[in-house]
Amino acid sequence: MDPITLISLGLVLALMAGLTVWFRWRHRTALPVILPDGRGLMRLPRGQLLFFVLGFLALAAVLGSLAVQGGGTPVRAAAGIVGLFGLALLLTLTPAYNLEWDEDGVIGPSGYGLLPVGARPVFLTWDEITSIHVDRLRSHVLTGRRGRRIVVYNIYGGKRIFLQLLLSFRPDLNVTAG
Repeated sequence: MDPITLISLGLVLALMAGLTVWFRWRHRTALPVILPDGRGLMRLPRGQLLFFVLGFLALAAVLGSLAVQGGGTPVRAAAGIVGLFGLALLLTLTPAYNLEWDEDGVIGPSGYGLLPVGARPVFLTWDEITSIHVDRLRSHVLTGRRGRRIVVYNIYGGKRIFLQLLLSFRPDLNVTAG
């Protein structure tokens, strides 16, 4: 493998890791958006997600150039997979991944998958929520009476404030580790 290609791969990966830490630090005290009609809104950090899309596309370009230099079929396949993953991340910018609430209840993504297979929006009234637990990815999962669930992703800015609001509507709920 060409040393310039190795350096390019290393720089892209280091830049992605460094900017991830910076984004997380910058958004550690982010507040949810309160809309004019009184509804609350949290969305995934668009800047960080767009950065990841560009990072994965850059990795695909570096791997593609390596494949052109004679890297073979596995390198071409890796370039294609990395590029498709980067493009798939664009789906997380859709409103299906927003978490919204008002005096009636909360609507948010039902899981971790990408649309159209995964995270469909689900509405739960405050009274319908029966439990809240932390999953293995440190996201909070709200479960309703009929087994429907909403995942409050760990990456949402303002997640702590939403959880405090949830407990003000439902002080009988306890957060449990799952």
